[in-house]
Amino acid sequence: MISFLRSFLNRGGGWFLLANVFSKAVFILSPLWLVRVMPFDEFGALEYVKSVVFILVPFFGAGLHEYVLYKGATLKSERERKDLFVLLLPVSLAGSSFLFLILAIIFYFFRESDVAGQSYIALLFYPITQGLMLIYTNYLRVGENKRAYTLCICSSALFFMAVTMLSGGDAIIVAMGIAAAPLFGVGVTYLINFAVLRYVEPTLKAALNSKNRSTGKLIQLGDGLKYGLLVGLGGVVSQLGLLADIVLLGLITEDPEVVGIYRMLTILPSMILFLPSVMIKSDFVHLARLQEGGVYLYYIDYIKSFLKAMFFPLLGFVLMSELIIKYVYGVDFNNQVFWAQVILLVACVFSCISRIPLGGILYALGHVKVNTLNAFLAVAINISLGAALIPACGLVGAALGTFFSVLVTSALQVVFFRKLLKRDKV
Repeated sequence: MISFLRSFLNRGGGWFLLANVFSKAVFILSPLWLVRVMPFDEFGALEYVKSVVFILVPFFGAGLHEYVLYKGATLKSERERKDLFVLLLPVSLAGSSFLFLILAIIFYFFRESDVAGQSYIALLFYPITQGLMLIYTNYLRVGENKRAYTLCICSSALFFMAVTMLSGGDAIIVAMGIAAAPLFGVGVTYLINFAVLRYVEPTLKAALNSKNRSTGKLIQLGDGLKYGLLVGLGGVVSQLGLLADIVLLGLITEDPEVVGIYRMLTILPSMILFLPSVMIKSDFVHLARLQEGGVYLYYIDYIKSFLKAMFFPLLGFVLMSELIIKYVYGVDFNNQVFWAQVILLVACVFSCISRIPLGGILYALGHVKVNTLNAFLAVAINISLGAALIPACGLVGAALGTFFSVLVTSALQVVFFRKLLKRDKV
């Protein structure tokens, strides 16, 4: 485990790890604060609306931020990476604006004046602001601009944390903070790097200049859209699969309090997931430059490190589950709550062993269709089992749907990865 972490830090992963750990911690732990200062039905309504909007996150910016990361990792010069960013940014902003229009049209036909409806309005601009931050930070990553990347991510998270703490439990203000945080992060980073340090050239301005785009680059733009939209489709479907349990609970029970309780039960599993996901995400550029043999050794080292690191935290939860559920989550302890939490934790272990690392590795190696098809299977299993089990089992039914979707798709990813390695040896 120590050797894996040492090699990760030597590759410069420490800055990316710092940024993403801090950001994930803020967004994961914020519900623990909000649930204590916000009425539970309003908290459930806010989480429900967030789940609906966040499903579309992989499609923000037409998915071109993924292509900036994938293609940029293989480019040798900073000039080539900058040209790629300049080419894709206007199209990315147009894609985010299109999503904004879709969300606005949906609200027009299904508008409500309650907390959920007002929170939805506040989140309408989130595709544009988050899409901008995604493509900008990925450009910084492939350019080895570690400090600027960390500044952008952390300043965005700090802004959201400040808004959450000062909101007084107002769901509308929290939703506005979510939408504004990415723009704040990009603005602070750009101003400090360019206006103060003169460290980064004004690429945002250059990207909006149509003279920088030539007809010869349209092929590259087409490849970027194809890759980005395919990754985005897989990401949206994957998000839908992961959030389907919350959405189905809301649709079937029509009880915001039940949605709020289940959302709280996902916090600890999310904590287990976020460190492996952050490490794989931070190592994406490194993985894209490896051959399959090197990727296999990377994956084996990752598995050994993860199993050692997660043993004691999982054992601690089993021994202290009642105290955690009652005093950390603020949720009444009962058998249904306990077993739903245990099932979600087991699902997350399978996800950390297979779904997260192999998904990232396959994306880095360009095997996009495999992840996309796997995501479709996951959402089909989760929705079908959730719809069948939630009416009878409630929270446990929702957790079981998630568990089996993760189990089946994790096994399939392992099978494909083994075939990929055998084919490469031949």
